[in-house]
Amino acid sequence: MELRHLRYYVALVEEKHFGKAAERLHIVQPALTKQIQALEELIGTTLLIRNSRRLSLTKAGELFYHEAIKTLRQADSAVELAQRAGKGLIGVIRIGYVGNAALSGMLSHYLFQYRLHYPDVEVYLEEMSPWEICKAILNEELDISFATDFNNNLSEHLVAQKLMSWHWVVGMRKDHPLAASKYISREQLKDQAFVVYSDERNDSVQISILQRLLGAAPVISHQAKNTIATLTLTAAGYGLALLPCTLVNIKMAGMTYREIIDFPDRMTMELFYRKNESNPVVNSFLRIASDMDVSFLNENS
Repeated sequence: MELRHLRYYVALVEEKHFGKAAERLHIVQPALTKQIQALEELIGTTLLIRNSRRLSLTKAGELFYHEAIKTLRQADSAVELAQRAGKGLIGVIRIGYVGNAALSGMLSHYLFQYRLHYPDVEVYLEEMSPWEICKAILNEELDISFATDFNNNLSEHLVAQKLMSWHWVVGMRKDHPLAASKYISREQLKDQAFVVYSDERNDSVQISILQRLLGAAPVISHQAKNTIATLTLTAAGYGLALLPCTLVNIKMAGMTYREIIDFPDRMTMELFYRKNESNPVVNSFLRIASDMDVSFLNENS
């Protein structure tokens, strides 16, 4: 049995006339008659009572009509869903991010614009370290991610699209002696202890930035696995923190921030995704992202 058999039968029942039904279906009447006969033979029972005056349904024919309507609606729905999925209008997108992507407002800005165009796509978010994120994308546990350029050994199977860069500031507890200065020199930071945002498997990147800042190996008091933990330890007085300037808008109790004099290094936020991506939902997000204006996020840089 094919869907066309159901469509022919439904049209005939609704038109109550072979000629009118054939015209509605854009086929000749003998072809319709043959298809209805084949349908009854396939089912093994009579569906229609035919006479010269009118066309009526048997009890089996009535039940079959209602089920045929349901089946055709379900088939049409399946086609529509497949078409929407093929256009990236429905589905799930799994997005990884580092804390600064969320706290800076960048992630929410991208998601807001994406939701305006694709409101029926389900969004799954997961915060990870930059080093975990790239691995998760390669393993297809994530589709895209907003992460820093801390991962210097980018896989050949990934693409990194630069989104924005920010200058660094120093975070500290409000009663720290250096908080008395409006600007901090690199000389003042020497011999200070730092809370480092890092993964214990790979902490070399921010340490190398601190080495360029200080001109010597930094003193590391604590390692934190995410941005909130870094801010919390810093506000508690466990050490200074080297932070992107977007975080100065985070008003954590006991915390303050100071500009660094003459330090040109910047933190870059990038969008990571797989090369030759075929998922329509992911590609729809990438299209939106390519047209995004995030210049307002540069106000503090």
